[in-house]
Amino acid sequence: LLEGRAEQSTDDWQPGLYRAYGTAEGFLGLVEVAMDGDIKPHRMMAGRFPR
Repeated sequence: LLEGRAEQSTDDWQPGLYRAYGTAEGFLGLVEVAMDGDIKPHRMMAGRFPR
């Protein structure tokens, strides 16, 4: 599991979409914003990923 606070972009999060994020540790990954507004960690991806 990923620990640490994710740095969110200034853009509003849209429900049901996946957004890129990075942590202070430098990991990159995707998070899913559920319809109820909860941010759920998605699979971690090292290095680059489609934007």
